[in-house]
Amino acid sequence: MGLSLVDTLILLSIFLIVASYFLVRYREEKKKEKINYVPMLLSYLEKYKEEREEFQDRAENFKSKMEEAKAKIDKIKEEIRNYRWKKSDIERLKKLKGTEFETYFSGIFEIMGYQITEPAIYKDCNIDYILMPGKKKICIDFIDNTKIKKLNDRYINTLLEGKEKYNCDSVWVITNAEVDDQIKEKLFKADINLISLDEILAIFPSLRIFDDYFDTKTVYHNYELLYKETYDEVIRRNEWIDEIQRKLEEAKKEKR
Repeated sequence: MGLSLVDTLILLSIFLIVASYFLVRYREEKKKEKINYVPMLLSYLEKYKEEREEFQDRAENFKSKMEEAKAKIDKIKEEIRNYRWKKSDIERLKKLKGTEFETYFSGIFEIMGYQITEPAIYKDCNIDYILMPGKKKICIDFIDNTKIKKLNDRYINTLLEGKEKYNCDSVWVITNAEVDDQIKEKLFKADINLISLDEILAIFPSLRIFDDYFDTKTVYHNYELLYKETYDEVIRRNEWIDEIQRKLEEAKKEKR
């Protein structure tokens, strides 16, 4: 059964009243929004300026910490000679094995100011690192005291192949072992330089320099990361402030 004309008119009237109510409310809200637009922008402007100042202070603090760490890194490099070998350092040196031994001394080379890189292929031709003092290239093989006996003729020939492949001027074998005369003679005949335990103690600073240097370097990189992240927030606030100021200018022009 369909609606009568009267029912239809009643429903239409109700619909028009509701629609008119929402239209009035919408216009009121728009008017209120327009009235509050500029104060709202000013409120955000103040908020972002305060936040920018807070982030700037934090960024400056992190930058200061970075500079302190950098100064400490430079000081460690300058005081290499003060890192003399103690009995405990020597005992620790003798216990270094494999990757740990390589890591410590490749790091110490870096601290001493030398450029050192790994070959394109890991441990290619028994070469662990390539040292570049000035224009020279030196192939380096680190062998800990548990593996020194593997320095046979075949191993030595492989090192010489690596020297030729990487166009190195010389080959160094660095070990924390006391090497017997037979192995020394083999290396000497092959024109391979040997740096054994005694030479390490005479040439290099103690392991403590590695710990101090890379601990401080880690601190430096942590503060560097915090500084960058914090300064990004400053840049972000600057962009928001510029946007708000642009909108305030537009609102000001509309009033004229």
